[in-house]
Amino acid sequence: MATAPSRSSSTISHLTVTTPIPSAISIEDVLSVLHSPPRLIPLSPLVTSYKLIERAPSTASTQQAGLDSDGVSTYSVTERIDYLPFGLWPGHVTFTARFVNLEDGLRSYAAVPGSFEGEFRWWIGEQDAAGIVLKEDVRLECSIFTLPLVRYFARKAQTSIQRRLVEELLKDKIGKG
Repeated sequence: MATAPSRSSSTISHLTVTTPIPSAISIEDVLSVLHSPPRLIPLSPLVTSYKLIERAPSTASTQQAGLDSDGVSTYSVTERIDYLPFGLWPGHVTFTARFVNLEDGLRSYAAVPGSFEGEFRWWIGEQDAAGIVLKEDVRLECSIFTLPLVRYFARKAQTSIQRRLVEELLKDKIGKG
């Protein structure tokens, strides 16, 4: 079980990832993926495996965030991480991820060994006359020393997840059309 980062050495960083949704894809289509962790989780290019956890242990952070209720899906997720460029120092990290469906999106929380915590709020917004956009607000908390690496992986992974989500939904539309 991950522990909360020490307040003396941790820092909080925020980032937002936004992806326009093509007009062929409806809000309901996007929500169908966001509300299904088994469809959403493997969209991350870092994920190598995942499994549903029946009852995950509670932490102070998950209690404070309201992520210990009955409407929460909890998964053990394993990701491949390259600690150095070009795959010179590859590794794997396994962490607990919790998912809560929201009317307009999804809220998730990840506690990663090594004192990293991430909160993710996915939601669908409108973009003028151009249509809808998928937005994700990310809150990262980790050691100030690991923040550049954590932020790099988070932006890269979340951008890729959103791109793959749109690609999957377009492929579904073409297959049904």
